[in-house]
This record gives sequence, structure tokens and C-alpha cells, in this order.
Amino acid sequence: MTKIGKTAPFLHSGDTVRSIEGDMLIALLPPVVIAVMKSGFRSLFLCALSAAAAWVAASALLFLFKRKLAGPAAAGVGLLVALLCPVSAPWWLPALGGTAAALLQILFGLLPRPPFHPAALIWLLLGVFFPSYMHSFPAVSADNIPPVFGGPPALEQGVSIAHLLQLQVRPPHGLSQLLVGNIPGAMGTTSLLLIAACAVYLIYRRAIAWQAAAGMTGICALLGLLVDRGDAGPGWSMLFELSAAGFLFAAVYVAAAPGVSPRLPFARLLYGVLCGALTMIFRYLGMENSCVPAAILLAQLASPPLDRLVLYMRQGEQRDFYRPQKWLLVRYLQKKQGRKGGSKPRKR
Repeated sequence: MTKIGKTAPFLHSGDTVRSIEGDMLIALLPPVVIAVMKSGFRSLFLCALSAAAAWVAASALLFLFKRKLAGPAAAGVGLLVALLCPVSAPWWLPALGGTAAALLQILFGLLPRPPFHPAALIWLLLGVFFPSYMHSFPAVSADNIPPVFGGPPALEQGVSIAHLLQLQVRPPHGLSQLLVGNIPGAMGTTSLLLIAACAVYLIYRRAIAWQAAAGMTGICALLGLLVDRGDAGPGWSMLFELSAAGFLFAAVYVAAAPGVSPRLPFARLLYGVLCGALTMIFRYLGMENSCVPAAILLAQLASPPLDRLVLYMRQGEQRDFYRPQKWLLVRYLQKKQGRKGGSKPRKR
């Protein structure tokens, strides 16, 4: 929330909550296509199942509260959780994760400000409780395509970039493989080129906090240039760090979500830098695949303090206007006197 220093009339930008949710859902469809091209139609089945389960669960909960059916946000968070899972996961895992994320999204929506992104929290919990499913990635090969239905398929397992960097071994992937996404990893998180294109679309549609994504990506790229864990050269080290453990995907779709990121532009940049720095610190300490959601969740706890810090750095009456204690006192006095609205009190 920022103070507007201009006079009326104002023109509506046209952005609504539903339009932003729809843009996010549209931006999740290209990773689904890449996942199908890389791993077969089982990826499409898992994504559709997770999105449907999330939407049905959210609609059922809203029905109990006598509300309307769930919108595209419920299906979007279910689809997001599915794309964070490997194609070798059992069918019930993304369905369970998508359902839990959709319910958390509704519960967090009852709060003045959501504390966490539901997909980030579920991503971390699935990795903690089901590490054998979440951290096992099939090798990318035309002969290693899983069946569409059934339980966990028996596939040839590959070695993720995060694991190789942890062992200080250079990953054997070339530039084209990194850009297209033909590397072991979660279903929709491996293509750097596609994720960058989707980020441009989301920034154009003003559906994400681009400062957060830029700060998170920039600090990771900088530390990747300075610290070469795979002895591959600065440029390759940067690309490997951005590709490891779905980092770029999480920076665009999870960390930069407008609901959980700070509200002020400079605070969003600081938040993104904090996300990237925590991720790299966790990697240097030995974490592999769970470092990204853990770093994002910790940084999201700092979102309100970062807004307060940036406001404190500003001069003039804005600092007093945004002080929560004074604002609550003003609202209480207005209600006591029978006044409506929440206009700012005049200075004496």
C-alpha cells in the first residue's frame, strides 16, 4: 500500500484478482507442454489430476462457508505443485499436495496478509515427508518414458544438477539441454528459456513482483560467477546454479507472487536478494533440493518488516501514516464517533 499524492479522478488499470490469477494459470501451461514433450503424457495426467483435486477441494470448502465456487487460483496452485514433482511420483502425491495447497490458500486468504506461499510450504513438506519420491528424478531418454497410469514406474534414475554440484562435479549437460530442459528434474522446472519467456509475459501482465524475481535471480547469478562449485568456469557455474533444484522456476512462480512478496518496489528487491542469498547459503551448507522452498519461506517471514524498513527510510508524514499503532487508534476513534471510512486525520 502506497500513499497517492495525486488528485482525482483516477483511471482503473484493469487488473483484478481474477485476471492476475488467470494470467498465472496461463503462464503455467507452457511448462506443462515441455513436461509432456520430455516425459510423456503421464506428466499431463499428474498435472490435470492435481489441478482438478485442488479445485474440487477448494470449491467444497467454500461451499461449506456458503461462498461461490473456487476460481482459477485453486487450479493454478494445484498445477504449480504438480510441476514441482518428478514424473516418477505416484499419482496420489501431486493430488495430495495440490489439495493441501488449495486449502491453505483459502485459509491464508482469511488473514490480513498471507504469511507463506501455499505451494512453497507444500513443496517443502513433501520433500521432508516423501524424499524418496520428491528427490528421485528419471533420466531424460526416449526409452525412459513412464506409463500414463498406475503406481510409481520403474525407470532409470538420473542425477540432478544439485546433487552433482554438491559433490563438486561438473554436470555433463550442454547449453541446449539447459535452455530446453532436457535434464533430470521436476516436471516443469528445467527449461531456462521457457521460464524466462513466461516471466516476460507475467511481467508484461503485471501478475508478479518482477523486482523480487530479479533480485533473487541476480544474487544467485552473481554468487554463481564468484563461487564455482563444479569447476566448470564462471559462466557455466552461473547457469548450473540457476538450473539446480528448480531455482529459476521458483523465483518466477513462487517467490515473486504478489500476495506474499512485499508491497513496495525497493522492499521487493531486498526480499528477492534475501531469497537468493539464503538459497545459496543453504547450498553451501549442504542442502540440495529443499534449499529453495526453505529459503523462500524464511524470506517471506521478512516481507512485512522489509516494508516497514523501507517506509521508515522515507521522510515526512508517510512514516507516521503507515505506523500501525497510530492507524488503528485513528480507526478506533472514528468508529467511536460514528464516522465512516478510513481517511487520514488532519494535522493540527
